[in-house]
Amino acid sequence: TPLVFQAFFLPSPKEHKKTLRPMNDVDILTLVIQEMSKEFPSLMDTLVHERDKYMACMLSRVASEHSSIVAVVGRGHLQGIIKNWNQPIKISSQSLSILSS
Repeated sequence: TPLVFQAFFLPSPKEHKKTLRPMNDVDILTLVIQEMSKEFPSLMDTLVHERDKYMACMLSRVASEHSSIVAVVGRGHLQGIIKNWNQPIKISSQSLSILSS
C-alpha cells in the first residue's frame, strides 16, 4: 500500500527537487522555529532561545579574548546567536549548572 500511495499522491523525485530548489533552507527553518515558538513558547524558550542566548554569551566572551574563533552550531541557532551577540545577558550559576549537565 505505501507504494500505491507514493505512486498516486507524492511528486516524483524530479518534481520534488524542482519544487525545493528555489526554497532557501535557512528561511524554511526560520519559519518553522517561528511557528513552533507560537505553538509551544515554553518548549521553544528552553530548546532554542535560551540556548541561543547562552551560546551567544559564551562565544562573545571567547571572541573578546582571541583574534579569531571558529564555532560549529546548528543552523537553527544561527539567527538567535546573531540576534543575541551584543546583548547583555545575565546567566545565573544555577542556569549554568543545568546547561552543563
